[in-house]
Amino acid sequence: MALTRSLYSTQYLKLRLTEGTGSYITGLPVQTASIERTVPTEDILVLGRLGSVGRQQKEVETYKMDVKLFWASTAGAKLTSSDISTLTGNALNGTRSEVVVEPNGFTGFGILTKFGLDGSVGNFITSDLTFEGF
Repeated sequence: MALTRSLYSTQYLKLRLTEGTGSYITGLPVQTASIERTVPTEDILVLGRLGSVGRQQKEVETYKMDVKLFWASTAGAKLTSSDISTLTGNALNGTRSEVVVEPNGFTGFGILTKFGLDGSVGNFITSDLTFEGF
């Protein structure tokens, strides 16, 4: 006999597999979510002056979004194998996905660079998704 447990989550992932087209997969319960923005800059140095006179951006800024989900099985709130196939196909084609963590989260656009699934005895099944964009 299977155990029935309730999961309460305060944030949800809303995922559009292909940016600008299709509908959202909504209601995916989030365990943790983070976004990191990197803006590579360097100091501008001038002879005879101590310190820098300014800072200049030397490369394109990038974003990295890490989302850890509880693997839900309710209707409309689950990732299927075809969804994962679409995400990995988009990554190979360079097509971005839309990632929205709500409420009080973030919205970003990126390609899937990491997918992991963890299922251990006695715990909820979780999934790690990492998206990168610019």
